[in-house]
Amino acid sequence: MLASTEKTSLKKNLNDLSREISDIKNKLNKINNEKESWFSKYKEIRDKLGPLIRQLKDIKNKKDKTSVSLKNVREQRDKYNKEVQALVAKIKDIYSKKKILFSKLGINYDPAVFRKQIEFLETKIETEVMSLDREKDLMKKIKKLKQNFGKDSEATKLVEEFDAISKELDEKKKKADDFHKRLQILYKENKDFKLFLELSKEINELRNEGIKAFEKFKILKQEFINLNNQLKEKLNSIKDVRGKLSTDDLEISNIRKEEQNKKLEELTKQVEEKLKTKKKLTRDDLLVFQNLKNQ
Repeated sequence: MLASTEKTSLKKNLNDLSREISDIKNKLNKINNEKESWFSKYKEIRDKLGPLIRQLKDIKNKKDKTSVSLKNVREQRDKYNKEVQALVAKIKDIYSKKKILFSKLGINYDPAVFRKQIEFLETKIETEVMSLDREKDLMKKIKKLKQNFGKDSEATKLVEEFDAISKELDEKKKKADDFHKRLQILYKENKDFKLFLELSKEINELRNEGIKAFEKFKILKQEFINLNNQLKEKLNSIKDVRGKLSTDDLEISNIRKEEQNKKLEELTKQVEEKLKTKKKLTRDDLLVFQNLKNQ
C-alpha cells in the first residue's frame, strides 16, 4: 500500500498529466485543421493546374508551327541591329578623327568647298590671260589646296568614308525597323501567343502557390507528428500513474473486505452461540442472522 505523501504526489501528477493531455489534444485539433486546410488548398491548385497545362501544350503545338517564321524575322532584326551598333561605333571613331584633322587644318565645313575652288582656279588658268608670276602663284595655291583638300587628301577620304558609312547606317536602320515592324505584326497575328504568355504566367504563379501550400502542409504535418508522439508519452505516463493508484485502491479495498469478513465472522459466531444457548438476539444480531440466511 502506498504512503499518504506518495499517493498525494501521484494524484497531483495525474491531474497535471490530464491537463497537459487536454492541452496537447486541443493543439492537435487546431494543427490538424490547419494542416488539412493547406493540403486542400494544394489539391485545389493541383486540380486547377491540370487543365491549364493541357491547354498550354495545345497552344504550344500550334505556336511551334508559326515559331519558325517568327524566329527567322527575329534573327534578321537582331542581325541588322548588331550591324547598326557596329556602324555607330565606327562612325563615332571616324567623326573623332575628322574633328581632330579639321581642327588641325583650321576648317569647320565640308572640304568639297575647297575642291570647287580648285576647279575654279584651274579653269581660270586655262581660260584667262595672266602674267607668268600670277600663274605661278595660282598653281602654287592649287597645289596646296589639292594637298589638303583634293580627292586623295586625308580630309576628303575621311569625309567620303563618313558619308558612305552614314548612308549604310541609314539603310541598316531602315531594314532593322522594317523587320521589327514585321515581327510586331506577326505577334499580333499570332493571337495564341498572348494567351500562351498569360497561361505561362498563371501556371508559374499557381505552381509557386502550390509549392508554398505543400511546404506549409509538410511543416504542420511534422508538428502534428511531434505533438502526437508527446501525447503518446503522456498517455503512457498517465496509464502508469492510474495503474499505481488503481493497484493501491484494490489493495485498500481487499484490506477493508478482509477486515469486514473478520468482523462478520466474529458476529456470526456470537449469533450462533446465542442461538445455541437460546439467548435473546439484538437488532445487530438479527441483521447478522439475516445476512447468514442470504449467503
